Amino acid sequence: MTAWRRNLGVGAAVLALVGATATPASADETVADNLTSPLGFAVDDDGTLYVAEAFAGLLTKIKPNGDRSEIASAPPGSGTSGAAVTQNGSVYYTLTLPPEVGSPPETALGIVRPDGSTDILASLSDFEEQNNPDADNRYGIRDSGTCFERFSSLERFLGPAKYKGIVESNPYKVADEGYGSALVADAAGNDIVRVVNGKVSTVAVLPPINQTLDKPTVRKQMRQINRKLERRGKDPLPVDYLDPCIGKKYASNP
Repeated sequence: MTAWRRNLGVGAAVLALVGATATPASADETVADNLTSPLGFAVDDDGTLYVAEAFAGLLTKIKPNGDRSEIASAPPGSGTSGAAVTQNGSVYYTLTLPPEVGSPPETALGIVRPDGSTDILASLSDFEEQNNPDADNRYGIRDSGTCFERFSSLERFLGPAKYKGIVESNPYKVADEGYGSALVADAAGNDIVRVVNGKVSTVAVLPPINQTLDKPTVRKQMRQINRKLERRGKDPLPVDYLDPCIGKKYASNP
């Protein structure tokens, strides 16, 4: 298994530790339902909706009258999360494939043309593996004392206490620049890349985000870790074990 697949879960526990939350959106009208994890969508000038159904690996076209069709799909275990309509009526979409599929590339930018044909424009995971644009970023605990030591002792639950940008790709959103150029936000690569004529280049590397660890989320994380320890038949740690990290900075992936 390659690095960008193996390390996708590194930051999950840390996001819980810093108390990351999302505010629910509100809507006045339901325009489409029975969708599977619709993480991205685009709307054409005529009101046609293109939805990236992430966990189903589908790009679904929904006309204003409600008629729908699957215009792109991927093997089981794949994911789509970004969609954008181009000026000529084509639709870009981001694609993530399970490692055993092999071809097309594991993460990629695809396109559906007006005639219904599909194509893979570029491998984003190949670009990440060859360049790793955020390699110089430093993530993790901004402390070298007790907090760092105790955080490190729980690496199997929290991930490494400090680490550099790793080889990891998760293209999440795409935008049309026009003239055959697309911008892709890679959530795992921590960068924005441009794809033109099959070639990928770095537009921006996003900086780490310093967040302050607070007591409620630190204690909550310790309770979750203790439940995991108990399920493994091991003694729990004191609930204040990570308290030296309260008030410390953690540099998270942007």
